Amino acid sequence: TSLTISLLISPVMALPSYVVSNGSSAVLLPCSPEAGTQFTDAVWDWYSPSRRNSQRVCVIRANTECDPPHHKGVSVADSNALQTGNVSLFLTPTLSQAGEYHCAVYNQQEMVYRSIVHLTVFNGELLHRPD
Repeated sequence: TSLTISLLISPVMALPSYVVSNGSSAVLLPCSPEAGTQFTDAVWDWYSPSRRNSQRVCVIRANTECDPPHHKGVSVADSNALQTGNVSLFLTPTLSQAGEYHCAVYNQQEMVYRSIVHLTVFNGELLHRPD
């Protein structure tokens, strides 16, 4: 008789980050797996405040640019993102870009790291917050 044990290891989940912007300058959406984490790409998705729809923001691969850039005003924060492990984004947000930004980092087989950034964008008295 043989016994097989399967171990399911879930990806490391960072504590949520909260970013507030008045939309006049770029903000940093942080995503940095632990040092030594081996990965091949990172995917950023945006979820609207109502969570009714999502949109791909960016995929970071070997070229360390958003591939393709789906959101206007988005850039990779570190030009050596895959080497340094910093796959954070700079975003110059508009009011309509408030919501949750999910960063998922993958090795060749599975997700190895995940972070969520809650972005609130305001303009004067108008405030958009994710629910």
